[in-house]
Amino acid sequence: MLWKKIKKFWKTGLAERNKILPLFVMISIVTLMMAGCSNELQEVSEIRETVLDNEVYPSSEDDFDDAESIAAVYRDIYDETVETNTLGSLETLRRIVARLGENDYVAVDSENQVDMAGAEQVIEFCKAVDC
Repeated sequence: MLWKKIKKFWKTGLAERNKILPLFVMISIVTLMMAGCSNELQEVSEIRETVLDNEVYPSSEDDFDDAESIAAVYRDIYDETVETNTLGSLETLRRIVARLGENDYVAVDSENQVDMAGAEQVIEFCKAVDC
């Protein structure tokens, strides 16, 4: 009886269709795994560039030196707040922005909680370049 059912199954062609589906699924899974898995790390460029108005400006040692001199302006405030564990406080941000403003730098905090220091310079710049 079972043998007759197996013969009937093969004769109707159901076996042919059922062989193709698992093969297709296996090939799809293997293809997705090969495309998605990679042990290679992407290369990170050492050269940092600033894009402004679709023009590329490569960074230089002067930029690094400028950043160090700006950081030196408020270094004492930074050291003090690290010792007292109040580095992220609003009062610390206010003091740093005020100190940068006193030294003729334009400064604002990233959360936009402190009034901008040197706003007059920004307004003059915008008038000069027609912002």
